[in-house]
Amino acid sequence: MRKFGELVAACVRAAQKNHSLEVHRDDKEFWKWKDCILTKEDYLLESICFDLSIEAPYNLLLQYTNKLGVQTRQLIRTAWTFINDSTLTMLCLLYPSKTIAAAALYCAAKHCGTEFPDQDGKPWWEVIDVLIKDIKRACNYMAMVYE
Repeated sequence: MRKFGELVAACVRAAQKNHSLEVHRDDKEFWKWKDCILTKEDYLLESICFDLSIEAPYNLLLQYTNKLGVQTRQLIRTAWTFINDSTLTMLCLLYPSKTIAAAALYCAAKHCGTEFPDQDGKPWWEVIDVLIKDIKRACNYMAMVYE
């Protein structure tokens, strides 16, 4: 809920065209923008008929470990745990499943001390066709669960 308050405060600052404005939860503008955002959210959800189908990243994780030739039990179980923990965040709304699976694999590899060999001169993230900057951003977002 803290992040939502930050979003509302950012909207107030943008509307006031004052990016250094101190916004407090008891301000009239804060509540005006909060109500506006929640109303628009309802309209959006209704317009898509509340259809938020999201592909789970577990199968992609298994495909990636197979493609990279790193199918150790410890690595897969650790990556699986990172995916499970990521469900406590809004990561699935921010990134596609392939990025979440790659981020979980990256975190697990760091945790387990596993390195992925290059294939035909390509680094592992290019082999599975995911941008490294997206992987790192998703990892940083995943890390919020553990803070």
